[in-house]
Amino acid sequence: MIIGNTMKGKAKQGGARQHLLKAAINVFNKQGFAAASTQQIIKKAKITKPTLYYYFKKKENLYREVIRDIFKRFNDQLAIIAARPSPPMKKLVQVVSLYLDNTRRKPEEVRLIMMTLYRCDVSTPKINLE
Repeated sequence: MIIGNTMKGKAKQGGARQHLLKAAINVFNKQGFAAASTQQIIKKAKITKPTLYYYFKKKENLYREVIRDIFKRFNDQLAIIAARPSPPMKKLVQVVSLYLDNTRRKPEEVRLIMMTLYRCDVSTPKINLE
C-alpha cells in the first residue's frame, strides 16, 4: 500500500512539473520573458507557488528548462532519424518534415525557440544549448 501511494505521489509531482512547463510556454509566448510573472504561470498551471519553487528556484531557471526541454525532445527525434540506415537525401527530407510538423503542431514551442535563438526579447536569460 505504501508503494502505491509513493508512486502516485511521484506521478503527481511529475505532472505538476509538466503543467508548469506547458503553462510557462504559453505565458512566455504571450507576455515575453520580462513581462511574464510567476504568478501568471502558477495560475495557468493550477499549482501553488511552493510547487513552482520546488522545481525551479526562479523564473530564469524555469525559462531555461522550458527551452532545454523543447530542444531535448526535438534532438531526440533528430537522433532517431540520424540513426536510420537511410540515404542522406531521405534523412534531409525527414528532418525538414519533422521541423514543419513541429511548426504546425507546436507553434508556441517553435516561436519560443526562434525568439530565444535570435534574441528577440533581450530580457531572456542566455542559454547554453550545447
